[in-house]
Amino acid sequence: MVESIYKYNSDCKFFTQIPTKTMSMSVDAFTIQGHLWQGKKSTTPKGGSTPKQPHPGLGPVCCGCHLPEDS
Repeated sequence: MVESIYKYNSDCKFFTQIPTKTMSMSVDAFTIQGHLWQGKKSTTPKGGSTPKQPHPGLGPVCCGCHLPEDS
């Protein structure tokens, strides 16, 4: 039922997928499998907003804040 589990990195302001199969207090977000989503409705409600989708190119390091410093 759960597709992916994520931990939020507050320094870089993005979610990183974590390799776990169980929910715990350290989980900040999760996604469900695609077949569980409802299909689109024929009309859209007024004032509705589109949820933001994660950028497909983001990995565990987005801003370089976790890269080792050059010596």
